[in-house]
Amino acid sequence: MRKHCLLVFVLFAGCGLGFGQSGVGLRIGFADADSVTIANAPFQADVTVTSSQTLGDGNVLSRESRGKAMRDSAGRFRYQTSETMNAGKPMTGAAESATVVDPVADRTIRLSETAKTATTQFLGHGTHISLTYTNTTDGREHLSKEVADYVTTKDLGQKKISGLTCMGTLVTTVVPVGKMGNAKPITITDETWRSPNLQMVVEETLQDPLIGTRRVEFMNITRTEPEASVFQIPEGYVEKQFHMPTVPTRQPQ
Repeated sequence: MRKHCLLVFVLFAGCGLGFGQSGVGLRIGFADADSVTIANAPFQADVTVTSSQTLGDGNVLSRESRGKAMRDSAGRFRYQTSETMNAGKPMTGAAESATVVDPVADRTIRLSETAKTATTQFLGHGTHISLTYTNTTDGREHLSKEVADYVTTKDLGQKKISGLTCMGTLVTTVVPVGKMGNAKPITITDETWRSPNLQMVVEETLQDPLIGTRRVEFMNITRTEPEASVFQIPEGYVEKQFHMPTVPTRQPQ
């Protein structure tokens, strides 16, 4: 069966450095019998996303976004930002927001806590919500495929994160000389720690000379059920609704 990505919501996008977005995304797509909603694995956690890049003149660009993530037993997911830092200082004018992905109601909700608005997008027939946490590295996810012969994977074993046993993997990609007009090889490393119990990556560190260092951490994780109200539109918010078109049923090829 072929899988098709429809669109990607970047949930933890507080670390763009002016030239793109980074963070952990939530892939929303459709496929033939590809429902991967994560149910019966509730949690609540603090999330920190940091990025740092050293420029050619020695200047350093750094940014940090803090928030909270949670998922209930039905697979509903919510992430909300609480603070964004630039170079260690609170970012002025940063709007607090939250994203809710509800596979039960087949909808996503974008909440602006500053403007008190809710943008609801309903998914059409033939779509589903796939809670796949993906690292969005400025649209260059295809790079490892182009240099597949220069990609190695290492098993890092296990470690505990918030009491959860997590499995570590280190993927190293070497871009050979001349592939991107580079005079020397470029080495990119992506270290991830995945919780089998939560069925998701809870810690990731990407080191890429082209974009710097980016890190996502889920901390203070508790396997507790969130309040049902956090996945609903708060009273007093103005809602705008959008409906995605129905996806035609595809016949097996």
